[in-house]
Amino acid sequence: MKPLKALCVSLALLASVLIAPGTPAMGAQANDLTGVWNSGGATFYVRQLDKEIWWFGERSPTNPFWTNVARGTVDGNLVHVKWVDVPMGETRSEGTLTLRIVDSKHLKIEKNPNNFWDRDWYRQVNQ
Repeated sequence: MKPLKALCVSLALLASVLIAPGTPAMGAQANDLTGVWNSGGATFYVRQLDKEIWWFGERSPTNPFWTNVARGTVDGNLVHVKWVDVPMGETRSEGTLTLRIVDSKHLKIEKNPNNFWDRDWYRQVNQ
């Protein structure tokens, strides 16, 4: 019986090393999208909290033709958001958007019913 107990303790220790704190468990969201994303000259400052996503986006910090905020959810490899332009920029639009997570550094527009900025998103490399 002692060898079985020793094996169980060894496996538990191995699991605690392999699944370190801050590492997603099996079935958890693998990609944390928090960071700065670029898309055709626009910049999006994204924060992910579990499956909830928030962002502030701007066309240009020096000449902000449009600026927006968004809130949504991550569902598997899809990000669904409701976005709205804010008064820092000139436009006053709103809508929904679905992005597909290609990988941890690339998002692609999946559904764009309100003619949102229609370009792929790329994570800034200096993060």
